[in-house]
Amino acid sequence: MYLEKDIKKIELDDALIKKTNKEYYKFKINSSIDFLKKLGLVSKNKITNAGYLCFVKNNNEIYNAIVKAARFKGRSVAKFLDEKEFDGNIVYAVEQTMDFIKRHINTEFIITGRPKRDEVWDYPLLALREAVINALIHRDYNDSGHIQIRIFDNALEIWSPGFLPKEINIKNILSENRSIPRNKKLVEIFHQIKLVEGWGTGFQRIVEECEKNGNRIPEFAEKSGAFVISFKRREVKDLEKDLEKDLEKDLENLNISENQKKILIEINKNKNITQRELSIKVGINAKNIRNNTTELKEKGLIKRVGPDKGGYWKIIKK
Repeated sequence: MYLEKDIKKIELDDALIKKTNKEYYKFKINSSIDFLKKLGLVSKNKITNAGYLCFVKNNNEIYNAIVKAARFKGRSVAKFLDEKEFDGNIVYAVEQTMDFIKRHINTEFIITGRPKRDEVWDYPLLALREAVINALIHRDYNDSGHIQIRIFDNALEIWSPGFLPKEINIKNILSENRSIPRNKKLVEIFHQIKLVEGWGTGFQRIVEECEKNGNRIPEFAEKSGAFVISFKRREVKDLEKDLEKDLEKDLENLNISENQKKILIEINKNKNITQRELSIKVGINAKNIRNNTTELKEKGLIKRVGPDKGGYWKIIKK
């Protein structure tokens, strides 16, 4: 299908097109429109929906293609802590969505005996990335709903509008390994730019990455007109004491107060912790928390990434 608007009135992402052509296609072209014509994405000055979704700079025409992401307080959608909409092309939406997710999940540093500690996230990043890409290229674009990324205290859900193709039984989704693309041109483009492979093994890889990371197998379900993948947060209770002891050893040689050590330990447990929560955990008032975190910043031990609302703490490894 083609958009009604003349392609010359559409702002294409020239930088993305130039980069994509240089790395994957190597066409001899004079313009972004030439590139799209080579891919069969333009005819009679009209661009296909797939070409628009992948290579537009800002999406003003296919509103339901905007990705919505949110971090909620607790285990329900009752209260937002942060939210974001990604309204560019779906190629860049992959990394934008992953960046949002990484801001709102925690990472642990595991002692392995090697000089460098292993970094382990609440959820396996490769599995999340696979699920995000799956939603972007396989969702039903005739459905008016948006892809939603819902992050809770104990779970992360990816909602993709539309049900699975009727040929795929959700009960056998991990054993049948069938690839039945709803949006063939999107799959083709993502395959050519190395974002997907075409063998229908994406769900298996998601499960394998969860198992390697220590997460339970995710739930695959169809509900409220959408295909939903529900990831459960990695259980880290057995590791938390070891991690805390390890950090305490690192802090022994630092010239900081006991309260500042407690603040670092709490941030290590939860990078999204608020100053109010720190006040409760450490047992000092909010003003003293602000003074201590300011001093830790000045000593180069922590920094604040992003805004006060929606940002997170980062411990700077010495």
